[in-house]
Amino acid sequence: FEHHRTGSGSTSDAMPALLTGCLPYAEKGVNYAHTKGKAIGYEFAENGYATASFSSRILDDSINGGPKWGMLYDILVGGMSKVEDAIGNPSLKIDNHHGSNDLQMLPLFEEWLTELDSQKEEGSSPKPFYA
Repeated sequence: FEHHRTGSGSTSDAMPALLTGCLPYAEKGVNYAHTKGKAIGYEFAENGYATASFSSRILDDSINGGPKWGMLYDILVGGMSKVEDAIGNPSLKIDNHHGSNDLQMLPLFEEWLTELDSQKEEGSSPKPFYA
């Protein structure tokens, strides 16, 4: 997705556009983006990729419902074998209303990459990943 972009400055519109390849400005696009199981994470998982989602935003009921943020939940966690968020990890400091500083996700991401690398060292073939 080196040259992929979205025409929206709003995260709740931009994220579905980037992760589904569908700009949700037409009714068909909105319906597609709202359909569970359409996020790109599912496709990567089905094709053997190791998948993970690292979100500094709390993935709680405030994102799992409602017209704007609700459409992001499945896009952020669907098809992911590992999900890390500010509320799900007690070691993270919640330093704003909806979550933590993005920098707190980096050690968790590095830890996951180390896990993947150790699986390779144990004889399993290296897997591509999507996070």
